[in-house]
Amino acid sequence: MPPTPNLEYVRAAHDELYVYTMGRPGFILRHAVDAFAVQNAHAESKSISIIMGLVGLYLRVEKQFHGRQVQRIHMALGQTKREWPSIHLTENRGEITVLDVIVAPPGPKRDQAIDDRSRSVWSAFRGPQSSRFFKQSKIIKSQPPSGASPASA
Repeated sequence: MPPTPNLEYVRAAHDELYVYTMGRPGFILRHAVDAFAVQNAHAESKSISIIMGLVGLYLRVEKQFHGRQVQRIHMALGQTKREWPSIHLTENRGEITVLDVIVAPPGPKRDQAIDDRSRSVWSAFRGPQSSRFFKQSKIIKSQPPSGASPASA
């Protein structure tokens, strides 16, 4: 495993990516934020931020939701006060990091790198444990809220 980059450098790259995504189509900012929350979570991170990140990545990768649709799901989930379960944080959080994304040229290539990162981070958590978690916790119901149907291919 490569050495962990300086956290300030990673945060600066995320901040730069955040600003870049603000005006991009499909509200891809949501995917960048979700990937960052999951990839950089630690023992003191709030469960809600990790779970919301995982929910967003799941919806993007598995259900092809775009950022606005994921945002609507996040808002709906946040309306109900609940005890959020803890998440086991794996050491591997995806091979593609914000540092890889930010070096991609702005435009379609960087937008694709954001999507590739979402898949990379989700794949580190994907599997029987995550599927069981989503089914048992009923965090994601079978039908999305109004206006949150999957993006067309």
